[in-house]
Amino acid sequence: MNFSTVPTDNLYKFCAILGVLLYTVFPHYLLQQSSKLEIKGIRLKAELVQLKDEYENLHVQVGELSKHGSSQDASRLLEVTQELGRKRTQLFAASDEYRVQSDYNTSLVESCRRAGIAGAILMILGFSGWLFRIQLPQDRLLKLQALELNQKHVVNSKHPKM
Repeated sequence: MNFSTVPTDNLYKFCAILGVLLYTVFPHYLLQQSSKLEIKGIRLKAELVQLKDEYENLHVQVGELSKHGSSQDASRLLEVTQELGRKRTQLFAASDEYRVQSDYNTSLVESCRRAGIAGAILMILGFSGWLFRIQLPQDRLLKLQALELNQKHVVNSKHPKM
């Protein structure tokens, strides 16, 4: 059997093999990708927590600097406020990225589940169609041909030709 060509000689066989692939290979690949995305999501969540902490620390510094009100603190207050704005932007960006990543991971897992179900259905239909519509009739025909040849052989052995 040549594994480099697709079995198109029989639709049932093709469906069965496609079903096996969908049931085994595709979900495995998707789950592997999902694991990678989950790790990336954990990293993004950690970054999000870190940015949130930095943002809160800067916010506390702004509050302390605004209470003192000295001229030296005014320039530092401006720097901290600008840094606070940058951290806030980074925080929103990381939060959005995490949300998108989480949604994508959820859809990937759902695709994996659907591919597994579709593969199982195709596999069952393909193998049962191949067995009942192709293989069993071929086996019956082969058995009849063998009986017919056996009967001819018995008849020929009883009445040898001279």
